[in-house]
Parts: sequence; structure tokens; C-alpha cells
Amino acid sequence: MEVINLEREMTLGQAMRIILSTLKENGYEDEQVVDFMIALRTNDPFIEKVSKKYELDPMFKSAVDRLRSSV
Repeated sequence: MEVINLEREMTLGQAMRIILSTLKENGYEDEQVVDFMIALRTNDPFIEKVSKKYELDPMFKSAVDRLRSSV
């Protein structure tokens, strides 16, 4: 019997929730989280450097990649 594992792509909503929870855990306010996500989508170089700090978490990195790819 062959077992096939299908990898599901992260949805945009899931990516936003992961980013939200990570940043909230690190003391960001709601407005700051929204600004962060908007800046990521516009490829702001400062926010890209800030996001590197949290990309040690593979889920956060995947979420950031997903958010950037949806533009």
C-alpha cells in the first residue's frame, strides 16, 4: 500500500494569523501589526530586516513568504 502525503499550501488568512500571533507575543500593538503586514506586501526594506529577527520560527518565515507572494 502506497501512502501519499499532500502538502497543503498555506492560505493568506493562515499566514496573517501566524504573523499576528507572533508579533502580539512580542509586544506589538494591533496597529503596528497591520502596518507591518502592509509594509511586507509593499516590500519595505526596513520591515524586511525587522522580519528577519522572527524568521527563526519556520512557520513565521513561511507566513511572511506567503504574504509577500500574494501581491
